[in-house]
Amino acid sequence: MDIARELFRSVVASVKQQLDNLLKLGVLDSCDADWAHRGQAYVLQSILTESTLRYLGLCKFYETIEPRGVKFEPECRCDCGGGRIDLILTESGEEYAFEFKRWFGNKERDEILDGDYKKLVAFMRRATCRRGYELIFTVNDNRDGPPEFQHDKHAYYEECFAKDLGKQYSLLEREVLEHEKLTVCIYLAAAKREA
Repeated sequence: MDIARELFRSVVASVKQQLDNLLKLGVLDSCDADWAHRGQAYVLQSILTESTLRYLGLCKFYETIEPRGVKFEPECRCDCGGGRIDLILTESGEEYAFEFKRWFGNKERDEILDGDYKKLVAFMRRATCRRGYELIFTVNDNRDGPPEFQHDKHAYYEECFAKDLGKQYSLLEREVLEHEKLTVCIYLAAAKREA
C-alpha cells in the first residue's frame, strides 16, 4: 500500500465532502459582515485548519482502506529540530512523516521551505526506512488572481508549486476542486533528501 497517496486521497475525499456540505448549507455565506466581504475562500481557509485536515484525513483513511497494522502518532516530537511533526504513520517498520500546511502566501511558503522541510529531512536522515511528505491545502477566490489563474487553474497551481517549492519537494499528486466562487488545490509533495 502506498501510505502517502492513500492519506492524500483520504484528505481530498474528506475536503470534497466537507466543502459540498458547507456550500449546500450556506455556511460560507453565513458569517458576519467583517468576514463576508473577504469571500468564501477566506472563510473556508479559516474553517479547515491544519489540525482539522489531519483529523478528516485520518478518519477517511482508516474508514476507507481498513489499514490493519498502520499506527499513527499526531504531533510527534522526534528530535528532528524545529518542534513537532504533524503526523507519523507506521506500517511494518516503515515510518512516514507528514507536515500539513494551509498555504495563504509568502509566510506559509517560507514555513514549508524552511521549518517543515528541515524537520522532514532530519526525520529521513535518522533511518533509511523513513519518508517525509508535505500535504498542502490552498484556496483561491475565483474573482481574484492573475490572468493565468483565470485561464487555466490546473496549470497555474502546477506552475506555482514548481516555482515556489520545486527545488526542495517533488510533486506527487495535485487535486484541484473548482466551484463557482472558489477553487481549492491540495498537493502531496515528497521532501527531497538534499535540496
